[in-house]
Amino acid sequence: MMETGRLVRWNSSKGFGFIEPSAGGKDVFIHISTLKHMARKPITGDQIEYVVEQQTDGKVKAINANIVGVDIKVQSEKTNRANDKQKSSQQRTAKKKGPIKMHKATTASGTMSRIIIILIVIAIGRFAYQAYYDISNAAGSSTEVGRL
Repeated sequence: MMETGRLVRWNSSKGFGFIEPSAGGKDVFIHISTLKHMARKPITGDQIEYVVEQQTDGKVKAINANIVGVDIKVQSEKTNRANDKQKSSQQRTAKKKGPIKMHKATTASGTMSRIIIILIVIAIGRFAYQAYYDISNAAGSSTEVGRL
């Protein structure tokens, strides 16, 4: 049996809210999934038509719900099939993806990383120059010994 009530609380970030039944009684839980066919998302104060379903834990929730005065999205059968194919393709793609990419480092740690890399490059360059200098001096001193 269809009942009506007013949406008194709605958490858009979590996708659920509560309906105050017109006939009175406890507020009824409603999830966004029961309203996904509507042309817009619900807002506090909307009149909602719904069917009550008793959950195993004794609480009640709204199912088969509509926002009064709001159009229902119309999708052709072709669009539905295309959406289903796209969803299954996205699910397959999601399974093939590697690990989650990390965001760029914060400015302070990014700058520190760059400084460390520059210092390592300088140290390697200094080491290479010192090795070249030692080799060239060793070669130069052996020729001077031969002159004596």
